[in-house]
Amino acid sequence: MKQLSFVLLRLTVLWMLFFALLRAIFLAYYSEMIRLEGVGMAEIGQLFVHSWLLDLSTASYLMLVSLVFLTLFYTTTRPLFKHIHRFFIGFIIVLYALIASAELGLYAEWKTKLSVKALAYLSNPSEIFHTVSISEILLLMLLWALQAAAGFGLYFLIFKRRQKNALKPSIKPLFAAFIWIPFLFVGARGGLSAIPVSVSSVYFSKHNMLNLTAVNPLYNISFNLLNANRLKGENLFVSMPEAEAREAVKVLHEVLNDTTISILKAPRPNIVVLLLESFSADLIESLGGEPGITPFLHSLEREGLLFTQFYASANRSQQAMSAIYAGLPGIPITTITDHPDKYASLPSLTKDLRKAGFQSAFYFGGQLNYGNILSYLMYNEIDVVVEGKDLPKAMPRGRLGVHDGILLPYAANQLSRMQEPFFATIFTLSSHAPYDYPMEQVIQWPKVEKEFVNGAY
Repeated sequence: MKQLSFVLLRLTVLWMLFFALLRAIFLAYYSEMIRLEGVGMAEIGQLFVHSWLLDLSTASYLMLVSLVFLTLFYTTTRPLFKHIHRFFIGFIIVLYALIASAELGLYAEWKTKLSVKALAYLSNPSEIFHTVSISEILLLMLLWALQAAAGFGLYFLIFKRRQKNALKPSIKPLFAAFIWIPFLFVGARGGLSAIPVSVSSVYFSKHNMLNLTAVNPLYNISFNLLNANRLKGENLFVSMPEAEAREAVKVLHEVLNDTTISILKAPRPNIVVLLLESFSADLIESLGGEPGITPFLHSLEREGLLFTQFYASANRSQQAMSAIYAGLPGIPITTITDHPDKYASLPSLTKDLRKAGFQSAFYFGGQLNYGNILSYLMYNEIDVVVEGKDLPKAMPRGRLGVHDGILLPYAANQLSRMQEPFFATIFTLSSHAPYDYPMEQVIQWPKVEKEFVNGAY
């Protein structure tokens, strides 16, 4: 039992050091670019602190594979399983070094991490050779070899041969394996919180280069491949005859009688988007919903404008973000926030407002690493991003985070101190399961949706 646990602990050290070492090589390779961006040493130090959770998740996935072979070896003592495990470790070291080296060459041109889109160019090698010089290819191959050699060096340093007594077949390692399995699953998930670890978990800086460097390359490309695989083999878009499509768009854009010049009372007003979690027209009386659920929204209608032909972009929170900030409707199967390599291709409302002198803010009582929302918000250069972990510890919380009744007054107070004009988004959560809001249920009539309706109330 002890031998198995000792090997797994040393594997943890190996992977975490190897990941950090190759991250340091990337920073050294682009040191001039980092200097030109004005990145300080303190922020570079923070990068290694923020990256550890995703590194640990990646290491945990790898060690789940190791656990299988090591358990087989220590229970049967057959050398075959030890050799297979060593081959697996060597393969991962070489593969990881290859991915890291590819990102060294890719970042200068694309400013992204390695993705399926970049891998697609491998189907046409001549195009790569025509756009990259021989010297660059040789340099990257050399760096691949050196980084792999560094990985093997760490392996031999950490797993120095030790004189041991001859092993005997035993079932004791099985007990150690059962103890380790839950720890590795928790590590792969990134902890016990309601939201598992994601690429967003390591985003921390206004310098996108640091955020991308913090993302583990193997984790990133693995999940990128999984996302891309879901898009294969089916036609995601339903099409209609072009003439019919043009006529439909023409009708949408017709203006029969519009005498409106301006609906704003100020030329540069503060803008606040209240992004309502899981809301529906069924909750709003004037849109055909039951009365009494959202009386304050009903009162706002008398002061402003109610758009009765306004529809949700899609059915996920992260899709709402790209709809608000980029005007991008929901896309089938996947979401744009899961593809950081595409962020730069989208327009950005916050960046445009920044040019017009607007400050920006985002408030949410939960965790923004869900669906890579945080990485997308940070790419959009929002000045102040506040999520659950940034809020005062004394604030009461449910499983998803700080309740709306507590978050909203806090956000309003923070906005009252913000430099004007500003553009802010407040994202609610109390109308989302598990509905553990600190309030007695006021509305008693719905049967199935009672908790949801009270959450909306």
